[in-house]
Amino acid sequence: MVQGFKINRYNPCVANKVIDGDQCTIYWYVDDTKISHKKAEVVGTVLESLEKKFGKTSIKRGKKHTFVGMDVEYTKDNKVRITMDDYLSECISTFGEHKLKTRRTPGAHDLFEIDEKSPQLDNDALELFHHNVAKLLFVAKRARLDIEPTILFLCTRLSKSTE
Repeated sequence: MVQGFKINRYNPCVANKVIDGDQCTIYWYVDDTKISHKKAEVVGTVLESLEKKFGKTSIKRGKKHTFVGMDVEYTKDNKVRITMDDYLSECISTFGEHKLKTRRTPGAHDLFEIDEKSPQLDNDALELFHHNVAKLLFVAKRARLDIEPTILFLCTRLSKSTE
């Protein structure tokens, strides 16, 4: 890795290095990169060296960022808040659902009941369903662990998707 950074053994898209006594972390996914360190000048130095090697990049600094669909906010009480509201809204809007009810749980009480008489989805609806289930699976793993059982059930329905 560049400049002595070591690839994280649990996630090959993360590299770490201790600089000035604190950890500096670089996260990347395709063309999205995030660098973090306690000191802004360390981030600047690392960024400069990466730009020398890989070329110019657009930079955003501050307490709020979007990284791979996740909205990351560093709060005043030294916590990190991760949401994916815009990403979820995009999924909902592609289904054309506008009047959504607030629920205590993402799965309805009859989630696991299958209507055998329900017609199969046509090819366009099937493709949209598959696309959105994949997006929601990503959300379930990144920011909304509470939707995982519902999304995993929907994954079992991909090959036999009905209305």
